[in-house]
Amino acid sequence: MLAILFELMYVFMLLGKRLRWVSIIGGLIMHNAIGQIMYIAFLHLLQAFYIVFIPWNAILKRFKLVKDRTLANSAINLKSPMFLVPLFILCANILAGILNVSSYPFSVYPTYSEIVPANVKYFEYRVLDKGLESTNVRETGKKVGFQWERYSRAEYHIIRMWKSGAGLDSAGVKTLWRRWQLESAELDEIDSVDVYVVERSLIPENADAQLSEEYLMSIYR
Repeated sequence: MLAILFELMYVFMLLGKRLRWVSIIGGLIMHNAIGQIMYIAFLHLLQAFYIVFIPWNAILKRFKLVKDRTLANSAINLKSPMFLVPLFILCANILAGILNVSSYPFSVYPTYSEIVPANVKYFEYRVLDKGLESTNVRETGKKVGFQWERYSRAEYHIIRMWKSGAGLDSAGVKTLWRRWQLESAELDEIDSVDVYVVERSLIPENADAQLSEEYLMSIYR
């Protein structure tokens, strides 16, 4: 809700000099918070683009690196590339949004929207190694702060394709398990696991009840 309210007010804060710094700092905080909570990454390289909000004219003038006359004559020429290129980018993105085009570099936004089902199916790993059968993989991942939700879309896709009869992406399943092992030294010692597809409700009151499970495959090192 805070993200939505901030984005609605963003353009108005940009227009006011006193609130412009609030919009810049708030924008960086918002994107990084969304990255942590919703796992929608806003790469550090993209955050560098915020340098366009720095008042370079005032800085250059303060240190006398340019003359006042230079700044005064820097009015926007509506036929110059400095005006036409940003205008083209803006129009292309608006058109991509209207036509629901998901592509690069112009694309509809956001691409993360979807209808959430009542239940969710995901991978559950059961250790086969002698003496380690009682290992709870998810609890072990929690101890080291592993954010498996970042890879849940890949899980959902593999399960969806498997259930549709398109075949099992066994290499993809092994890659996802390897991510768990790379995050935890305790899990990295495990040589074999059974992988199950477990179904639970997304309704919080019913989330603890397991609705179904299906054996998927076994992974051996």
